[in-house]
Amino acid sequence: MTENNQNLHKISEYFSGEHEQETVKSELDQHPESSELFNWVSAFWTKLRPHSPESSETIRQLTLQKINQKKKSKNLLFWNFAKYAAIFILLISTGTATYYFINKETNPNIITVYSGIGEIKSVSLPDGSVAWLNAQSQMSYPEKFTNKRAVKITGEVYFEVEHDEKNTFTVHSKYVNIEVYGTKFMVSTYGDNPNVSTCLFEGSIAMEVPTIKKTLELRPGNLVTLEKSTMNITKEENGAEGLNKWISGGISFYNEPLSEIAKKLQRKFGTEIAIEGSKIQCMKLTADFEEENLHQILTYMCSYAGLKFEKTKKGYLIKLN
Repeated sequence: MTENNQNLHKISEYFSGEHEQETVKSELDQHPESSELFNWVSAFWTKLRPHSPESSETIRQLTLQKINQKKKSKNLLFWNFAKYAAIFILLISTGTATYYFINKETNPNIITVYSGIGEIKSVSLPDGSVAWLNAQSQMSYPEKFTNKRAVKITGEVYFEVEHDEKNTFTVHSKYVNIEVYGTKFMVSTYGDNPNVSTCLFEGSIAMEVPTIKKTLELRPGNLVTLEKSTMNITKEENGAEGLNKWISGGISFYNEPLSEIAKKLQRKFGTEIAIEGSKIQCMKLTADFEEENLHQILTYMCSYAGLKFEKTKKGYLIKLN
């Protein structure tokens, strides 16, 4: 793979959450041309919003023109990764910008949907099921389900699956697979998170961990966490409550270390949150927020934990009081 394609691949990894963002961004900053493209892509994902005064068709045309101009001026292969043989298409319907990758090489009917920084996206699947993608998440699914209902995800996705006793619904991810017939559940599998978690709100599901050949049955309220480094699994009977609050714009933390809370806040608000000192990074907090802004959330958390925070050029810094 050429250096240019490697850097393009790194940009895709940054926005899909497959790898730790700070590391990827640091590598890209060493290449001015890639850094410039990264900034342009970041603006494209985060600044295009449905409340633009322009019509949907005008937005579509202007966006495609901008992409073509960028290609011609820099001779960069934007989104045209040889590995994936993908075509980038921007569709705007019902006032929402949606991004699809159609893989022409392996299956012309596979659709991949991506949610950007600070964005929550609702997707209606071919069988009537609905999925909500949290910020910087990705889901691939066929244009039409046949006998097999299956999707593939990265990031964090909440599902409400239509019941079908004849055809199971399977969610595939890097570390776990979830099999259901009809239920409400959530899977969190961000690349920069040391754990994968699955929680069940209604119905029943089976969580399979292929690496260790283990399958767990979950009941409503259960939260199961898989530690990636050790493959250790923990199960909490009543740990799921409130964890899907992000669907309606809220955010919840359940006994989570401050380092992981900072990542969640960064995805939601698009602002860097640094933590001074390794000691407080491991500090665990439980909290539940609905409409509070970032400053209010940090004020509450720091007050509760005996910490303080300050504004920086890039965002915020949390440190000992």
